[in-house]
Amino acid sequence: MTNALASGANCILAVDIDYGTTGNNAATVNMQGTAVVIANLSAVLAEDTFD
Repeated sequence: MTNALASGANCILAVDIDYGTTGNNAATVNMQGTAVVIANLSAVLAEDTFD
């Protein structure tokens, strides 16, 4: 998310979360998504979201 915000994005779409374990039983989590800019956030979010 930090990279998305740094690049100017205000939304992340199509999030995929994968988890598993490594050979030594360490837990792993991998998240991927597409960073986008939505010009008019009020068109897609509820009004109370901005409060």
